[in-house]
Order: sequence, then structure tokens, then C-alpha cells
Amino acid sequence: MDNLFFRVPHDCASCGKAYKFMSSINLYYPDCNCLGVESKRDDNKKIIEDTNEREEMFKKTLIKSKIPKKYYKCTLENIDQYNVDFIASARSWLNQNPLRKSFFVYAEMGTGKSLINSIMGHECIKKNKSIYFTNPIRIYNDIFNPHVNTAERIDFLKTVDVLIIDDITKGVINDWHRHTLFDIVDERYGNELVSIMNTNEKENDVERKIGLDTIDRIREMCGEWYLKFNDLKKYRI
Repeated sequence: MDNLFFRVPHDCASCGKAYKFMSSINLYYPDCNCLGVESKRDDNKKIIEDTNEREEMFKKTLIKSKIPKKYYKCTLENIDQYNVDFIASARSWLNQNPLRKSFFVYAEMGTGKSLINSIMGHECIKKNKSIYFTNPIRIYNDIFNPHVNTAERIDFLKTVDVLIIDDITKGVINDWHRHTLFDIVDERYGNELVSIMNTNEKENDVERKIGLDTIDRIREMCGEWYLKFNDLKKYRI
């Protein structure tokens, strides 16, 4: 007789009822409907429902985060062949428990800053954090948008769990821009909220464009995750 005959249980583990023998397949078929089996089926159904609910919630949160759609399916695992040191720093940052320090990176254009910062945002969503991906131009446009409540928008930027500011010097050209950016960064600094930021400018140019006071806050917020990657060939994606 087929060895499977000996490997498949003959009786229900929950109630001891003998399973039905199916001669066509030469096996005992687990057809019991006792309370123990039904309970396990209900448990499995609940696990599947909970998993589907979490996946749906993740998708909705991802869309609301404004992370670029082209990065939705990217993970640190499927870009491991690139930016080894950058990715190692991102992994180290994500291992914080709890998540307290911010993350700031200087790197040349084309080195994957937006991609990797977006992936870090994905991982924060998995930690049940609220995320928002933006840049200074979008911040300023929202403030002047007559269809957006300016006070509510700025308050949101100050209080969201994780704020991702892509290319932090972009569009910063006057004192009002600098003051607005400082106001957001300073509030988050004071409340120990996490920010993920990047730039392709040199450090001196960043200080000049967004202000030394803002950069000082960022340095304190980031600590060891105030990083510089300047080798384009080594880090380019």
C-alpha cells in the first residue's frame, strides 16, 4: 500500500472520530465536522481576514502618504545590489526601538535618495506610523492653495509621525521660505517627532539656503544618522 496511507491520520485529533476511507485515492479523507475542527477553521478564517484587512489598511496608508507610486513595490531587499552603505544605514535607523532619531542624507543626484527614503517610509507604515512624503515646493504651494486650510496643513506637517522632506533645499529662495521650513522642523524637534530628509547640495550651500539654525536642529534630531554619501559611481542606482 502507498506509504501515504501510513502518514495521513486515520482519526480526528480533536474528537477521535475515524476519518472516511476513500478507496479511489487509497487514503483516509479528513472529513470530520466536530467543534474542534470547526474552531480551527474559524481561527484560520479569522487569520486570513485579519491579514487581508492589514494589507488593505497598508495600501490606503501608502496612498495617503504621497510616497511616489513608482516606489510602491520597492523594498530594501530588492535593491540590495545598490548603495550598500546607504542601505546599511537605513536598516540601522529602522532598527531603533522606539523610533526617535531622524535621518538626513547628503548625496549626489541620481544616488537613490528618494527611493531609499520612500522605502524607509514603507517600513515605518508597517510599524503603524503615519507618513507624509513632500518637498518644500509642495509645502509652499499648499500654503497658498485657496482650497487648502493653511493652518491645518502646517499643523499636519508638524505633527505627522514621520515626515519625509525630499530635496530639502528645493524652492527655498527667500526668508519667508526659510522661516516656514524652520518653524516646521523646530516644532518637530521640540516634540521629538521623526523626519527623513535629503539633499544633493553641498553642506555649505544647504546652510546658506535653508539657514544655519535649521541645519543645527536637523543635526541634533539625527545624531549618528546625519550622513554624507558623495561617491556617485559607488552609490548610483
